[in-house]
Amino acid sequence: MEGDIQQFDKNKNYDNFSLLNGCLCVKELDEETNTFKQRIVLPPNLHNPAMFYSHQSFADMHLDKSRTLNLAKAYFYWPNMDQSIKNFINSCLLCQAKSSHGLHKAPIQSFPDIKAPLEYVAVDIVGPLSTTSRHNKYMFTVIDMFSRFAQVYAIPNIKTETLIQCLSSYFSTFGPVAHILSDAGSQFNSSEYRVFLADYNTQIHLTMPFNHQANGLCERYHKTLKQLLQNIEDKNPTEWDNFLETATFALNATFHESIQNIPFYLFYGRQANLNISLLFNNNLTREVDPTVNPVSQRIERLNIVFQNAFEASKNSHDRNVKYQKLHKQSTFEVGQIVMLSNNYRVGTNAKYKPKFLGPYRITKKLSPVNRELLPILPFKGKSKLVHINRLKPATIRNFEWRGTEVFPLQQLTADESPDDETNADNDISNQPSISNDPPKPQNSQSIALKEPVITTDNMASQSVPTSTFIPQIQYNNNGIQNPFLRPYGLRSRRDLNIPNDEWVQSRTMEFKRRNK
Repeated sequence: MEGDIQQFDKNKNYDNFSLLNGCLCVKELDEETNTFKQRIVLPPNLHNPAMFYSHQSFADMHLDKSRTLNLAKAYFYWPNMDQSIKNFINSCLLCQAKSSHGLHKAPIQSFPDIKAPLEYVAVDIVGPLSTTSRHNKYMFTVIDMFSRFAQVYAIPNIKTETLIQCLSSYFSTFGPVAHILSDAGSQFNSSEYRVFLADYNTQIHLTMPFNHQANGLCERYHKTLKQLLQNIEDKNPTEWDNFLETATFALNATFHESIQNIPFYLFYGRQANLNISLLFNNNLTREVDPTVNPVSQRIERLNIVFQNAFEASKNSHDRNVKYQKLHKQSTFEVGQIVMLSNNYRVGTNAKYKPKFLGPYRITKKLSPVNRELLPILPFKGKSKLVHINRLKPATIRNFEWRGTEVFPLQQLTADESPDDETNADNDISNQPSISNDPPKPQNSQSIALKEPVITTDNMASQSVPTSTFIPQIQYNNNGIQNPFLRPYGLRSRRDLNIPNDEWVQSRTMEFKRRNK
């Protein structure tokens, strides 16, 4: 206890410390009630239980920082109490799963230079919409990424066979394309789809799940197309497919800001025939220079137009990159512990579901913005390929205190490691250190805290509740701290609806079985 007192603030008045029923207490003046109150001075081995009860003792409700700190300060005291509670709450997995703090956008990535039509096309599906009399329910969009010329098909379903028919019609009309970009839907991942495009020597590019920004050209086009259809559908709202071709032509034949030109002109090399253009041209007499070859003149004009459209598209991209540099960006490296955005929240109770899942560990850097994740042991699960827009840094405690028994690291990894993940990267012994404590000696396997560890054998001599257990911090063969002993929520008594007495008995039997 003397070592603990020496850590107290030098500005503290030690005359306020006293022994009360064998416990060291500090007397402080409560400014609101103008009375003195006693706070128990806790040794380091009781900090975590005190923070646990203050943070989640109300029916397992996780209080925020200010409420937890206020509740803990009403009864306890130790040096640097504010920072300890802040770190404790920041490392709470459930609180991290509920908060969107720490989520940042990835930097905009550069696309390969596209200098001619039909080099790259982007495809996407819109729907389900209201079913028309022709039984159409979806829209399938094909957009040329150079000219922004779009072709939209009304389709009754989103089966692979239906999409192949649309692409077959597109290729028969305009010719095959070199590259095709789409999301990672099952339709675009099927073997039939891949075989069909392989016959045309078309390369497939898939975006990451829940990352619609990677196919932003289609997303922005759909927004504009829906606005046009809404204006037309006032006449007949249930027959939107009757006006789809007209709305598509209107967008193709008018000015596009990103390319500073008209998509129809870039795609066909001529202006589209419009009502106003036919009326205007019929009243004018065209003068033709017989000394100029019209074919070579058109080719030369198109080369200039293509170059101008390419530069305008590139300038638009650079302008967006410049704006995004003003925002904070996060980098995620291999070995980092992260939380994954939960995009599967659906239904009426979606807002009550966790916003994030995890924790996960980054095992591979696939590209500047794509990562491969693996759930941290002892959770079971397969690896995931995700975009970093869905990630945020996670903080994990050196332990997870829940008032239950503590299982040694060796038994935990042996009994609960996933059967289908045998790679050395998945072994918890290769987990990176996430603690600021210095590494321990190489030959250490299980090192206890300096404070006395309370177990069922020596609990009677300690002045703590009978349900309190203080876990040991375990180390693997490389001297790296185990990031946790028992993650929050794993085999929860409340989740399994087991009475408290039966739960304690079953956990005790399991603990004895593991230690045989």
